[in-house]
Amino acid sequence: MAAPTDVGGAHDLIVDLSHPSVLEDPYPTYRALRERAPVYFDKKLNVWIVSRYNDIVRALRDTDRFSSRRMDKLIQRRLPNATPDDVEPFLGIMRLWQQMVDPPVHTRLRNVINQGFTPRSIEALRSQIERTVDTALDAMEAAGGEVEFIRSFAFPVSAMTPLQLYGVPASDLDMIDKWTQDMTVFIGGSVDPRRGLSEASASIVAMRDYFRDMVQERRKRPTDDLIGRLVHAEGKGKFASEDELCAQLTMVQAASYFTTLDMFANGLLALLRTPSSMDVIREGRTSWRIAIDELLRYDGPVQLTHRLTTEEVTIDGTTIPADSIVYLLRGSANRDPARFEDPDSLRLERGDIHHLGLGEGVHYCTGAGLARLQGEVAFERLFARFPRMTLTPGLLWRTDNLQFRGLAKLPIALA
Repeated sequence: MAAPTDVGGAHDLIVDLSHPSVLEDPYPTYRALRERAPVYFDKKLNVWIVSRYNDIVRALRDTDRFSSRRMDKLIQRRLPNATPDDVEPFLGIMRLWQQMVDPPVHTRLRNVINQGFTPRSIEALRSQIERTVDTALDAMEAAGGEVEFIRSFAFPVSAMTPLQLYGVPASDLDMIDKWTQDMTVFIGGSVDPRRGLSEASASIVAMRDYFRDMVQERRKRPTDDLIGRLVHAEGKGKFASEDELCAQLTMVQAASYFTTLDMFANGLLALLRTPSSMDVIREGRTSWRIAIDELLRYDGPVQLTHRLTTEEVTIDGTTIPADSIVYLLRGSANRDPARFEDPDSLRLERGDIHHLGLGEGVHYCTGAGLARLQGEVAFERLFARFPRMTLTPGLLWRTDNLQFRGLAKLPIALA
């Protein structure tokens, strides 16, 4: 069922978040949920859905009742007939992720990982990011005429992130990209979860083993990249095991892949659909550094976060049982008129007025500073080089993922 259907009352709304038309444009469905069923049980997904800004913020801040230790239950809901042999290779690594644990373990891991994302270390990546962006722009200019933006820019620029963070050889980037896609499509809610689990398990194990080799190399030859800093922290007893350290590296890679690529593509689409929105940039009334936050709010890459209730919880008069999976629709929260003035309009001067595009609470995006820097450099240089870009026919949304929203194809004309 593509559109939300009201079958009798405020809480008799029927929605299908996984329908291709909803994945292509979820915002009308989000609006219907906020207005008519802000706390909604989805029978198809077997999860509770929360769609209003204030409710989502409270849940994200409440780590006691809304736990991040949800992957076992989430996979059980998606694949009730899966055996331990099916799921353990995947879950054994994901259970160690900082994103999948609660304080105090989360606090310990977060404090260590933050050492790789200090403002100084992120700013040190600026020149590498600028070179990567310029290389992609040079290739686009050489191609001339019309290009497909995902293939020509968003993918090659975002794919360089592991090289910049970890010092991964460029020759390994395609392999890492394949592993990352397998993991993130399954985590985000793949259309075929059984096949998705098999591919995700093989890929997360391969990536963990790949990073284990890099960790062992860094012990012999220390470096100042992210892996080198985490190995240094390991030497001070900050990690419970080598497996825990390597798991964090798989997490950072998975978390940064679609989010960076989709920030570029979703952002460019929004800008080209509303070219007048850039008047504030042209007139010097705001900067790309500020504008990135509005792009993340308006149509951000991460549409939802899941949590597991540890006890019975009541939200807006609706009781959610203990041990329930809850989808917190961050994409809906970012369009909530109770929080944002004229939320369906793109206003680049709006800046960061506490949108949820980068999360909230203790799990706020570790790489937020890096994402903002990548966006600032990319869009500033992109529009400086090609100020008269326009959309051309053939736009195609990905429809294999509930959590990560993005385009499969974005054809553009450069002039």
